[in-house]
Amino acid sequence: MIRTSPQPGDIGLTIITGRVGRLVQLGQWLNGEGRRRPGWDLDDEVPYQHAFVVLPSGLLIEAMPGGAQVRPLSAYDDRDVLYVSPAGPPWPTGCGCGPCW
Repeated sequence: MIRTSPQPGDIGLTIITGRVGRLVQLGQWLNGEGRRRPGWDLDDEVPYQHAFVVLPSGLLIEAMPGGAQVRPLSAYDDRDVLYVSPAGPPWPTGCGCGPCW
């Protein structure tokens, strides 16, 4: 499901800006992911190069060159982000294994 308001467990998809983003786009093109596929209704060839997972309390976790980082969700306020929700709850609640969000 696509969401307009991110919820914990959602996946955020966005672009990478700058030179690094251009290198990722080149890599996608070289491996065939940069070409349009039948049935796509997108104007761009490959609109997303980066993904992150929404955490509770307005945070996100994402892979960065130095390793995974937890940052405020507001770090992407200036970018277009597509939020998609996987099926089912993102984690068990009330499981007794520690603090549940």
